[in-house]
Amino acid sequence: MLDKFKIGTKLITFFLLVGIIPLTFMGITAYSSAADAMAVEAENKLDAVAYLKKVQIDNMFHDIKANMMAVSGTNDIKNSFEAVVTYHKEMEIQPDQPYDMSSSKPGVTVPYDVLWEQVNSLMRVYPEQYGYYDIFIICAKHGHVMYSWAKERDLGTNLNTGPYRTSELAKVWEEIRSGKDYYITDTKPYAPSDGAPAMFAGSPIKDDKGNSYGIVAVQISQEAIDKIMQEATGMGETGETYLVGSDYLFRSNSRLSSDETLLEVAVNTVGPQEA
Repeated sequence: MLDKFKIGTKLITFFLLVGIIPLTFMGITAYSSAADAMAVEAENKLDAVAYLKKVQIDNMFHDIKANMMAVSGTNDIKNSFEAVVTYHKEMEIQPDQPYDMSSSKPGVTVPYDVLWEQVNSLMRVYPEQYGYYDIFIICAKHGHVMYSWAKERDLGTNLNTGPYRTSELAKVWEEIRSGKDYYITDTKPYAPSDGAPAMFAGSPIKDDKGNSYGIVAVQISQEAIDKIMQEATGMGETGETYLVGSDYLFRSNSRLSSDETLLEVAVNTVGPQEA
């Protein structure tokens, strides 16, 4: 069929084909390389953001540990513990009983409501300054919750025999009582806080000889974790980071969802637009 065309037309056609085919191949190769480079760049950005979030969360938990171990040794904590223990003895509270706050016995020097105010004047600085949801003073020997800043249903209960003996707060008591200098729990629903997810940390209160005789514990605010995880610099409108536990459930709330995701959503159910 090419015989019907003049030699000049044939040459032009030949040279066009020789030029277009490499150019087309080069264009496809360049596009593919650019796409791969963009994918690598996006992946590197995500890796950098994930690493930054990890560092921030690690630093937050490190600060909580350092703070708890420092707070447990303050005179405020020790004086507060001595005050609630004195009441404990005057009320003759038994090991398997709740921490009776009725002040009903005649030998009580300071009624519990007055005692709570006195202790609270020393203790309130810690949740207010460090953003804890609650702070507790617990009897190491018996598990009595002798003081709580938030004054929820756990105040006065016995973590050994009471209704919250299987809670994460009880786990802190058990671990510190067994000899640990610090313990932090996973996030689990906590009944006294109306079933809201809660995380706890604690350290022992020690005497001058280094013997543990009490426990100070805190309930960590979820807001501190969400503030770190929901900060979206470098992720655009649809990117986000979140914490996931060993059970694959969220340990932070999604910034892209108006619904609660903490302990409610599993990571394998999240769609591409949310991941």
